Amino acid sequence: MQLDTGKVVGQGVLFGLIGYATVAVVFAIANVIDGRSPFFTAAAPGSVFFDGATDPESIVVSMRTVAEFNGVHLLSFLAFGLIGAWLAMLASKGAQRLYPTLFFWIFVAFHMIGAVQMFVFPMNSVIPAIAVWAGGILASLVMAGYLLRVNPRIMRKQAW
Repeated sequence: MQLDTGKVVGQGVLFGLIGYATVAVVFAIANVIDGRSPFFTAAAPGSVFFDGATDPESIVVSMRTVAEFNGVHLLSFLAFGLIGAWLAMLASKGAQRLYPTLFFWIFVAFHMIGAVQMFVFPMNSVIPAIAVWAGGILASLVMAGYLLRVNPRIMRKQAW
């Protein structure tokens, strides 16, 4: 079974960008509803990770802190996108249906359990955990929808 590398990379990049954009929009909406800058959620971990901010008052929304955190976040989504596209391509070729399912479970579990536990709960007054959960779940659903649309053979009976 040979995979079309160009197709996997193309789908993976678009897949990652879709997830990244979904999370960014969810956070921007949550921030605006809270009366903050749409970029506050990116600036908060950016300030903590790259500037050593230790309290909510020391968080600065600047182009640099937003760009630094968004760069890391975008790279992680692109990596997840490439892995997800590869697994979807395997599933569409008749491989086990569990590959994409496992990928999404790991993706959601990592974001929901790992990120929330490590970064959000200590900063719960700054970034509400519900925004992280909502962004991760919505991104997973949108990303899954995209992969199922571009790989319709996954839903065929023999792929199960």
